[in-house]
Amino acid sequence: MEIYMIELENLSDIQKSLCDILWELDDPDELHAFLNGLPERLRRDAESMIQMMLLNSIDKTEDTKYADEMLSKILNKDKTTD
Repeated sequence: MEIYMIELENLSDIQKSLCDILWELDDPDELHAFLNGLPERLRRDAESMIQMMLLNSIDKTEDTKYADEMLSKILNKDKTTD
């Protein structure tokens, strides 16, 4: 089994902090408790970070361009809703 490094670029400091916390969570219950305890805007950011991590992982293992397209859409959407 190959191990791939997930790389997310152009994240804000808050998004980087959310990613650091998300990586430390051990199970779905911890994840749900964490997400439910966040204010709406941070919860949406955290959910976006999870999607970006998953898409990046898929891109690394499946060698697809779908993840890149989705990441661009997510990042562009975040810029227009601020």
